[in-house]
Amino acid sequence: ELGCKYKGDPNCFTDAGFLHFMLGHYDKARSILKQALEENALPFVAHYYLGLVESACGNEEEARVHYLESLAALKDYDFTHSENVPMQVYLALSQAGLELVVEARATLAEIDAHHPHDGEVLRNMARCYMLIGDQVEAERLLELARGTKGGPTDKEIALDPHFTAFKNSA
Repeated sequence: ELGCKYKGDPNCFTDAGFLHFMLGHYDKARSILKQALEENALPFVAHYYLGLVESACGNEEEARVHYLESLAALKDYDFTHSENVPMQVYLALSQAGLELVVEARATLAEIDAHHPHDGEVLRNMARCYMLIGDQVEAERLLELARGTKGGPTDKEIALDPHFTAFKNSA
C-alpha cells in the first residue's frame, strides 16, 4: 500500500491515507485514516488528516469534529520538552484547521523556540502558516525544510494540497 515505510507498521496508515488525499481519492483516504484510528496509530495525525479530507469534501462540521479530536489526542503531551515538538506541530495544524489563528501562531512561536528543527517539522510549520494565510512565512520555512535532513522533495511539495497557493501563484 502507498506510504508503507515498514511492512506491518500501523503508522503507515496515516502516510497512505494522506497520499490518497493528495491524489484526490477522498473515500480511500477516509477509509485508510479510519484504519489508523482503529490501530490507535498516531490518532492526532489521523484526525488532522481526516479533518482535511472532510473539509475538501465540503463537510465542514465533520472536519471540525476531527480537528477537535486531534487536539484531544494531544492533551497529554508535555510540550515543554523539545522531543515532543513533532507532535506539537499537529496542535498548531489542528488549531489552524479550526481557524484559531491567534492560538496557532502562539503554538508556532513556542515551537520556533525549540531550535533546531528537522525538515519534517519545518514542512509542517510551513503547512500551518499556509492554513492561517501567511504564505511569506510558509515559503521561508519551506525553503529551510528543503535544505534540512528529512525535508520534503520538490515533488512532495508539488503534490501537497497545503501548498496549493504556491502552484496557483506560479
